[in-house]
Amino acid sequence: MLHKKGVHIEAKPFALGVRAEHPQELIDQIQYSCDFRGDYLPPAPYSIVKQVNGHLVHLDGLNFSRAWNMYFLIRQYPKQFSHLKPLADKHLSFSLPSIVDGNYEGEHWLAYFALRAFEEKSKIK
Repeated sequence: MLHKKGVHIEAKPFALGVRAEHPQELIDQIQYSCDFRGDYLPPAPYSIVKQVNGHLVHLDGLNFSRAWNMYFLIRQYPKQFSHLKPLADKHLSFSLPSIVDGNYEGEHWLAYFALRAFEEKSKIK
């Protein structure tokens, strides 16, 4: 339907998160263990080591669900929806690492949706 109307669908990378900014003076105090870094020390760097948010795995589940449904459409209506296969493949492959990344939030339920997508993909001729 969307394809017939000329609506172009493509995968878009996106990120969701929170940006926390701290004054450089505070970062310097924490990193250098002093009240004032002086003129000889450079501004102290910092970074977030690990990002963990249990709610973000829902986006991976959405990717698997989208792939699963796109593969279904491709199988049922190949003439109308075969152009979606590369997009479905991208959705599936993008979120696969979340199944084995060591975070319980995703590992315990994402595999089900990934398997459903793989199952539907295997039925495409």
